[in-house]
Amino acid sequence: MNKIEFSDINKFLTSLGLIFIGAAILLPWFINQNIGLIILEQDKIDKTTPTAKAIITKQQDYLLFISQHLNCIVATLIGLGILLLIIGIYRWKKRQYVIDEIQNEELKSKRLQNISKDEKKEIIENEIGPSVENKSTAVQKYIDIENLVYLKLAPYYKVNYETFQNIRIGRSTYDVILKSKYIEKREDLILEIKYFDKLASYNRLLESINRFLLSIDNYENTQKRKVTPIILLIFSALDSNQAEDQKTKLKTYLTEIRPDLRIKFFKESEIHSVETPQLLAGE
Repeated sequence: MNKIEFSDINKFLTSLGLIFIGAAILLPWFINQNIGLIILEQDKIDKTTPTAKAIITKQQDYLLFISQHLNCIVATLIGLGILLLIIGIYRWKKRQYVIDEIQNEELKSKRLQNISKDEKKEIIENEIGPSVENKSTAVQKYIDIENLVYLKLAPYYKVNYETFQNIRIGRSTYDVILKSKYIEKREDLILEIKYFDKLASYNRLLESINRFLLSIDNYENTQKRKVTPIILLIFSALDSNQAEDQKTKLKTYLTEIRPDLRIKFFKESEIHSVETPQLLAGE
């Protein structure tokens, strides 16, 4: 460090400490370099001008004082330098710990992490609510439907996408992520799968969609990638006319919020036979 850093108090203290230590090391060399001035003969000094004589005499006094107290001065400079270094490094370490914690949290918020089976079951239990009679059976049915969809998608889209299932990024969870291998040509596809016994109320569907859109915002902000969001609403029983009414209302609501969101309604029986491209195709 060849100059004092003023941009940060910790840099200032450590740079000042290094300068003190450097000065202590260079001081004997400085005295040695000016030894000729100290031992300059008096008759030579007397031959100079009064001004030069005054300057030489003062410099000799300074050099003599430093020479006489060299050990003390060097020890003081080194002691101060080490003290400032310790203070600066200690303060830096405390601050760096906080910075590291913040950066670790930011890294976690960007990292794709697999959701455990227990976490997945807990998420689905919260999704289906407390009113379901046989909750364990309902949860397993939900998981089976999601797995069926994923197993249809993964091999079909493997050429252009990396496929991920049950992923957490920060506080958001994702059922299926199709990460484009050629992002400049095609966007990532993120798929949310919802399974219901029957056609859910408009408010319940809207609540699910809004949560999904928040997770999409999180993905776009943390991954810095373009996304096409797709939500599959799968029902064990489905009235076609009611489904169309719900779809129309939802699309009207979403036109201004997220017009690229694809909403797909399917009967459970259709999932087994539907062509894979039709699962994600826009309408």
